[in-house]
Amino acid sequence: MVVKTPFNWLTWLVFLAVSSLLISNAYAGGVLSAGMEHVCGIKDDSTLICWGRNHINQADPPEGTFTQVSAGFNFNCALKTDASLACWGQDTAGETSPPPGQFIQVESGYEHACALGYDGVPICWGSNRSNQVDFLPGPFQQIALGLDHSCGLKADGTVACWGSDKKGQSTPPAETTFSSIFAGGTTTCGIKTDGLTICWGNKNRSYGYLTQIDFAVADNNLCGLKIDNTLSCPSMSGVPHDVFTDVTTGGAITMFYESTLNYIFACGIKTDGLAACWGDNEYNKATPPDDVVFMQSPSKPSVPPKPDPNDTTSYSLFFTDLKPLYNIGDTIKIDLVESLQVNRFERVDLWVVIKMQNGSLLYMTPVPADLLSLSQQPFKESLEFSEKTTRILTFEVIPGLGGEYTVYAAYVEEGKNPMKDSFLVLKSNIASVKVVLNNE
Repeated sequence: MVVKTPFNWLTWLVFLAVSSLLISNAYAGGVLSAGMEHVCGIKDDSTLICWGRNHINQADPPEGTFTQVSAGFNFNCALKTDASLACWGQDTAGETSPPPGQFIQVESGYEHACALGYDGVPICWGSNRSNQVDFLPGPFQQIALGLDHSCGLKADGTVACWGSDKKGQSTPPAETTFSSIFAGGTTTCGIKTDGLTICWGNKNRSYGYLTQIDFAVADNNLCGLKIDNTLSCPSMSGVPHDVFTDVTTGGAITMFYESTLNYIFACGIKTDGLAACWGDNEYNKATPPDDVVFMQSPSKPSVPPKPDPNDTTSYSLFFTDLKPLYNIGDTIKIDLVESLQVNRFERVDLWVVIKMQNGSLLYMTPVPADLLSLSQQPFKESLEFSEKTTRILTFEVIPGLGGEYTVYAAYVEEGKNPMKDSFLVLKSNIASVKVVLNNE
């Protein structure tokens, strides 16, 4: 396909292969995550490394580059840099058979997993013995999984859960808003918008003011980062006094012939990028690799205030319908219907992004002679009102470019970059339209 501008960018694009920069929600242990007896993390070169027990290949990660990893009981799932999913390890219930598509977050539970799409809608797979895979539609800005339950954090800071509720883990406190959530076993926790960490379910209590939390899969072990980035691990001894950027917990406390067997352990990433672990060390799960530098987590977003009911602000975007398939010689006209009305002191930018077949992204620019760019930038800036249909692109299909392309559009907080800043800078729905080209 060809854009009718002086620069024939798609002829050049056929030979282009770049990695896309993606919105990534790396919350509780997003770059380091512990399962029952193993740990996986993302190194500073974006590749994976795992250690600990490996009897069903849970510590044998795939090749490639990744932005987030989440360990379940004896399996893991990770988000690739092209926004697709990879899972490995135990697959007794289909937990390592993820769906195709692009996502912004993935989380693993005991024998199930869920991923969050660009539109905030989750999709889940694996064991469904307690309906933990029968997900709510959302939209959510974050998801968290426990033993047999799943939860999602909405844009207004409230939480909705589905699956098992035997311990009350799927019944979040009413009239309470959170900035992030985490689930493990039969417990769910959240950091409230006032900074206080509370949990419900099997562990129904407050844990003070923490900036990050993690619960082990068996829900007997919590560690968190305090405001000064030192650790708070109430049920553990031998906790280091270093400053950390991430913490993750694993293992379990189980009863066996009236004796308590303590298998809990935890790991964290220090400010120098090196990992440290403490607690039970069976299978060397608390012995991280030496001299491996790990990726640092991106900033965690905060939840915006609840909307004013008297606020007349409105944002809406959608693309007009296209044909299912376009053949060589066809001309494609992509129109975006805009509906925007903001407050007096608010402005937004319009971003339009084209996702190519190889996963790379092109950004539409306001310059007609240079309409598309690899550089991340908005299509329109400082908008306050728009009620019109905009012709985004005109394509003419040429040989050699068959396949599927997707065009995305969204209003974004003025001056923010949705590819680098948090998901919360989005001010509207994410409109999308697929363009399917035939090579014949």
